[in-house]
Amino acid sequence: MPILFNEASFKNSRITTRPTTTNANTYAVTIASGSNTLIAAANPNRTYITIRNTASAANEDLRYDYFDNPNILTEGFLLKAGEACDLESVQSVFARGTTVNVLCTIDEGEG
Repeated sequence: MPILFNEASFKNSRITTRPTTTNANTYAVTIASGSNTLIAAANPNRTYITIRNTASAANEDLRYDYFDNPNILTEGFLLKAGEACDLESVQSVFARGTTVNVLCTIDEGEG
């Protein structure tokens, strides 16, 4: 059976290890509720990115995606107030507050 689609190619981490993080930065981003906000531009040298929703109110959630998705509020990944997530993607990361603007802190490493 022939291969019909070749949409992604990932290194096998057991054969090829991820580069060591040699530089890291932390910063804050206010995520808008009316439009998508770019959290981090695509970076081929990124080894990780941690996104923390620092909101304290229960309704200050956000959703993120790896492209400027117009349906991010229904298709994006939910990050509730007080939660954090670790990503290992080199793609861009966009987010939108579900009800209000949300303050996030970001930790991004490069190698």
